[in-house]
Amino acid sequence: MKELDVTEVKAILNWKRDKYDKYVETMLPLMIEADEDYCNNQFIDEDGKKDIPAGVKVAIAKWIEYNTIQSGVTSRSQGVSYNYDGNIPDNIKTLLRPHRRMKF
Repeated sequence: MKELDVTEVKAILNWKRDKYDKYVETMLPLMIEADEDYCNNQFIDEDGKKDIPAGVKVAIAKWIEYNTIQSGVTSRSQGVSYNYDGNIPDNIKTLLRPHRRMKF
C-alpha cells in the first residue's frame, strides 16, 4: 500500500464531486499525524516507506466525512461561523483500535 491521497479518500467515500478536494488535501496530513499519534504507530514498512493499513485509511476517510457534514459541528452562529470538534470521534477510534500499539 501507499500513503493516502485525495483520490483514494474520494473513492472510499464514493464522492463524485470536487467540492471538498482542497479541504481533504489540507486535512490529510494532519489527520494522518493524529492517527499515528493515537495508534502510537508510524505505519512504516520494512523498506522505510509509509504504508497506511486499509483500516486506517477507512478511519481517516470517515473522519474527513464526519467533519464535512453537520454531525461534526459543535456550535454554529447564524449560518456564518461553525466550530468543529477536533477530537477523533468514538466511532473512528473503534476503527483504529486494531492498529494501536501499546505504550510503555
